[in-house]
Amino acid sequence: MVPQLLTTVAAWPLAAYLRDFRVLLYLLVGKGCSAPSFACSRGRAFRLRRRPDYLKQICSYTLPLLVSSLMMVAILQGDRLLIAGAYTLSQLGEYAVAAMLVTAPNSLR
Repeated sequence: MVPQLLTTVAAWPLAAYLRDFRVLLYLLVGKGCSAPSFACSRGRAFRLRRRPDYLKQICSYTLPLLVSSLMMVAILQGDRLLIAGAYTLSQLGEYAVAAMLVTAPNSLR
C-alpha cells in the first residue's frame, strides 16, 4: 500500500510543477522504487534455477490457456489472413471499409 499512497500524494504537486507527460514517467519510476520488494531486496541478484516440479505445474496450468488463445486468434483473425494472401491492397481496403460499415451499427448498442 505504500507505493500507491506515495504516488497518490506526489501526483498533484508534481503535475502542478511540471505540467507535461514527465509526471507519469516520474510517478511510475517512483512507484517502482518505493515498492517493498525493491527496498527489501538487499542487493540479492535474481537467479533462474531448474525446478522440474515447478515447470510441470506451470505447463499444466498455462498450456490450455495458450491453446485457447491461439484458437481465439485463429477464429477472430483467420479470415483476414486468408483474404490477405489472395487480394491486392486496394481490394483489402475496400473489404476493410465494407466490414467496418457492416459492424458499426452493431457497436452502437
